[in-house]
Amino acid sequence: MPVAGLLKLSYAADSEFLVESKSLKLYLNGFNMERMGSNASEGIDQILGTIKKDLSALLQTKVNLAFFDGDLKGAEDDFDAFSVLEKHPEVQDLRFTHFSETPSLLIPEENTHGMQKVATHLLRSNCKITHQRLGLSLYPY
Repeated sequence: MPVAGLLKLSYAADSEFLVESKSLKLYLNGFNMERMGSNASEGIDQILGTIKKDLSALLQTKVNLAFFDGDLKGAEDDFDAFSVLEKHPEVQDLRFTHFSETPSLLIPEENTHGMQKVATHLLRSNCKITHQRLGLSLYPY
């Protein structure tokens, strides 16, 4: 299952080098939909290790990384009335195989009763022309 979160990176202000923000965005977008590790924790560790190694070499200084996966206090306030899809234990066992528009997956089931309010932090959108991601998320495994 894709993992979305916030990546914080820091390095010394007296470093001789820097990475332009668009270049960093393009580099990080290169990880989109890459399968890494056998679970979320292992995948995040692998991707952070790669990013840290690459940026430390490029910037020729120590780079510190922190990844926040949405479990921050208050992060769920906008979803109080909803069940967050990626928090359901059974979702961890699903295999995702469609990573493009697949209208056939949006067929309503018959004989359903009631209403279920479900939210997710995993939606993403890419530019139809450049295929660049609008927003930034990591999908480590």
